[in-house]
Amino acid sequence: MRRLIAIMAALLLLALPALAEPMSTFDYTDDILQDGSLIYYFPEISLRLPADWRGRVMARTEDGGAAFYQIASHEKYLEEGIDGGGFLFRLGASVNGSFSELPAFRYLGFCEGSAMNYYLELPTDYPAYPEADIRAEYDAMLAGIDYVAENAEIYGESGKASDGDTPTVAQARYYFEHNALPRYFYEDPENMLNVLEDIGIYQLWEAFTTENGIDAVYTPKDCVQRWYAAGDGTTLLQVQLPEPDANTLCYRIYFIHSAATGKSVYYTVESDEFLPEYSFICTWDAQRTHAIMDEGPVLDKSDAGYETALAEEARHIAGLAGFSSELSPDARHSGAR
Repeated sequence: MRRLIAIMAALLLLALPALAEPMSTFDYTDDILQDGSLIYYFPEISLRLPADWRGRVMARTEDGGAAFYQIASHEKYLEEGIDGGGFLFRLGASVNGSFSELPAFRYLGFCEGSAMNYYLELPTDYPAYPEADIRAEYDAMLAGIDYVAENAEIYGESGKASDGDTPTVAQARYYFEHNALPRYFYEDPENMLNVLEDIGIYQLWEAFTTENGIDAVYTPKDCVQRWYAAGDGTTLLQVQLPEPDANTLCYRIYFIHSAATGKSVYYTVESDEFLPEYSFICTWDAQRTHAIMDEGPVLDKSDAGYETALAEEARHIAGLAGFSSELSPDARHSGAR
């Protein structure tokens, strides 16, 4: 009975419009280009950010735009209960010229496909944190906004599947890894972990692809779950995924949850076609903010030390996420996939 309930819950969980619904104007995917610069792809426009912003900038989809912040200032102000510190610019769109009434902005251009004007809304105060080194970093980043504006590219039609079209496997997998899983994990982490323990991530993927009219392609053997626990009540689920064959798809994803504190974090280990020897350790938070946290080698499944390397990666990510890195395999999940 418990298994049946879990499967029903999982199917309900993923019985959502997903890729069948049009992509929002400010949904994005991000990547690192060969020259080290950062790029954010929106449905109709791309923004290129300077290479030295890597690890210093975060993006957040907000009502009416996508806002970019200096991480150091933003986090320091959050410690004081202030959200919005470190604001650099907000990508906005308008069907008319109303944005021209903003106190400070940079016009990017007009998209004929949607009849949208794109612009960057700029800060009107000084949102850098008062520490001297943080202020100096913010000033340097503020000067780099000219680079962002000059390298913005409007390309018109959405690169994602439109309403009624069948998405590709790569599009479906990106949505599954970067949108559906973190969204539902943050909504109810304990239930999500229970579902994953009971039926495994492959059945969620299969339900998701069936819902969207896609061939699941992979097999249950392509999706391996490893559970870890720490003495402070931390649970970490490491999910090994099929080998990624498109940019930013994941080698592995991590669900980390503390029953004691209620804290939950979702991490990804992502591929990069321009730097194929590296994987990038990233996180999505509950506000749909994506950040690159670290990098590491691509682990070789045929290597004799593969299992050890996986355990080391799990401990490293737990530490990055602010959890105990004193993790051990969790025997309570010995039957898990």
